[in-house]
Amino acid sequence: MSALGSAALIAALVVAVYAAVAALIGTRGDRRWVVSARRAIYALLPDAGARPVDRAMLRELEVAARVQGERRRADLSSTA
Repeated sequence: MSALGSAALIAALVVAVYAAVAALIGTRGDRRWVVSARRAIYALLPDAGARPVDRAMLRELEVAARVQGERRRADLSSTA
């Protein structure tokens, strides 16, 4: 799973560098490069939006696991 995350980060870096270079080329007059740079940035947005959601879901799962563990401990201590 970490290999997939590393690959996603590398791909995002490549797209970001492309967008920066395309935007710089586009400032010299060819509007198609600016449009291409904008689309490259738009391609990165779903990835950026998914990360906070993933973190929030992971946090909720961690909290639920802790609560469940505490309940089990409480049940064991009350029966002992």
